[in-house]
Amino acid sequence: MKYRNKFDFSGKCSDDGHNAEDLFISIAERQGWKAIKADRKQQLSHVDVFLSKENYPTLSLDIKAQKKIKRTDSNVNDELIWVEFLNVAGNGGWLIGAAEYIAFEREKDFIIVNRAALWRLCMEKVDQNSRVNSSKDALYKIYQRQGRKDEISIIKFSDIFDNLKFKVWPKC
Repeated sequence: MKYRNKFDFSGKCSDDGHNAEDLFISIAERQGWKAIKADRKQQLSHVDVFLSKENYPTLSLDIKAQKKIKRTDSNVNDELIWVEFLNVAGNGGWLIGAAEYIAFEREKDFIIVNRAALWRLCMEKVDQNSRVNSSKDALYKIYQRQGRKDEISIIKFSDIFDNLKFKVWPKC
């Protein structure tokens, strides 16, 4: 059974996430990787899939589906990404999870980046003392959704491209 957070009232976020994972796995397998989906306990530690390939160490990844910046936006955004310091329960978010890599879905590709390096970049870029009440104001500031204990922010994809090593896996 697919996991669905209690705050995901419609189930759309869960469906989008599982679809992104399935798509990423199919791309990985086309490139000769063996993919094993994480079990429930591993998923709670922010790992979605393990990839293995001869002559490579096994890699753990957390897959992130494309996201809108505001719920009311008509389209997802390929220039900005949400990052999670604390999850909705107030526990460590995926930036400090167990995955070695984060794979961000975009319209035409997945961007794969080292999670620890991304966390360090986010700690530099995001003002941890600046709190906002609206998602539209969350660029480099901490946003907490009403009734939740999360601490999330927005950074630009260009921050990754300009500062970190990354891989691009085309969808086609």
